[in-house]
Amino acid sequence: MNEQLQQTLDAASGGLTSIDPTAAASNVRNWASTLQGAGVPGGDSLVSDLSTLADRLESGNLDGVGSLLARIGQVTNSLADSAPAEDSEGLRQLGQALSQSGSQLQ
Repeated sequence: MNEQLQQTLDAASGGLTSIDPTAAASNVRNWASTLQGAGVPGGDSLVSDLSTLADRLESGNLDGVGSLLARIGQVTNSLADSAPAEDSEGLRQLGQALSQSGSQLQ
């Protein structure tokens, strides 16, 4: 599995709300940077959502974070089907965690 994906899954293992907001924002910005220009289907809107999420985490303004997480989770799940085999299950796990946390925060 991709090291960045594994690190994100490890960080989320205690639940997304248990992650330090500064560390979470850094992780989210790393993903946005990784995906920017990578040719991922739907990547531009995903990068935009990730950037917005990072901004909200850094500012402490969590309005709309639930819907952002849910949307990012759905896109992550959809990307799992076209991802390299070694990453697809990890992306599904991450997508599910994001979607569940997003639903809980809405």
